[in-house]
Amino acid sequence: MKTVCALISLILISLNLSAYSQEAAEKQAAPDGRKRIAVIQLEAPNDYTSTRLGTGVADMITTSLVKSGVFDVIERVHLDAVLKENKLAEQGLLDPATAVKAGKILGVDYLLGGKVSEFGVKTKRSGLGAVGQILGGRGALGGLDLKNSTARVALDMRLIEVRTGKILVADTGVGEEKESGVVFAGGQLRDIVVVGRFDTTEWSESRIGKATRKAVGDVLEKVVGFFPAEGKVLAVFGSGADRAAILSLGRFSGLKEGMEVELVREEVIRDEDGQVVWTDRKPVGCLRVVEVQNDRAKAVLIGDGYSVAKGDTFVIGKSKDRSTARKPRR
Repeated sequence: MKTVCALISLILISLNLSAYSQEAAEKQAAPDGRKRIAVIQLEAPNDYTSTRLGTGVADMITTSLVKSGVFDVIERVHLDAVLKENKLAEQGLLDPATAVKAGKILGVDYLLGGKVSEFGVKTKRSGLGAVGQILGGRGALGGLDLKNSTARVALDMRLIEVRTGKILVADTGVGEEKESGVVFAGGQLRDIVVVGRFDTTEWSESRIGKATRKAVGDVLEKVVGFFPAEGKVLAVFGSGADRAAILSLGRFSGLKEGMEVELVREEVIRDEDGQVVWTDRKPVGCLRVVEVQNDRAKAVLIGDGYSVAKGDTFVIGKSKDRSTARKPRR
């Protein structure tokens, strides 16, 4: 009897593990093939630990990643719920050892997080000398000064592959917003930073708000740039100025109307046995996307002296200015 009970218990455990593995696998695979990513709350500087700065910046990064269309991004609400259910703290998720476990539970491929290493406004004031005294007078205000202030935000970020726990990207996103103006030398300078209300006009129009957006944009460029998506030219049609191409990727891969992508052509070198021993990738032009579907796109060739052919490779995020791109040899 004990043997039968033990056997039944083992079967039930196996079924539960199988169900969990299947559920995790379903979570891991986004329906459109994009990789899944979760943004972890950032660690805030000491002066802002009691504010929503870390969460607010993480929300800004999440929104930017969603707009990029490159990843399937896990919403913060879902992330918080799963972490709470599994009794996991966000602060420890970027540890490579913890990331593997957390990634499986969250059903993501990558975790992105870090800390706000710089956040503030620095002001430098210099007197205008006699001109300042003349314009400002010699009363209580004490003349005029020239004020130069710079809002600076730095985000130290790490991108971790949860399957291996490997740190793929460790970099800093930086944003600065400068302002110059004339102020009364006797007046009191105060830069108001609204931390925790990131949806207000006051925040978005403030120097520190603009600097934060620039830092987030810098982070996005470095993270997305690590995964330049590649596709193939499926067909070419038309002639002259109307020559166009059908691309193998579309909206789900981050392509948008107006986006420019680099076009490269592969040339292989084979040995005497016909084995490929070397592959050259040479830029042959630039395409501009003019129409986008979920998994396909239509693009036109930009500039003279370039060519496009079926089977060519295009790279998202690696487009070049056509005025400086090297033309192919004829």
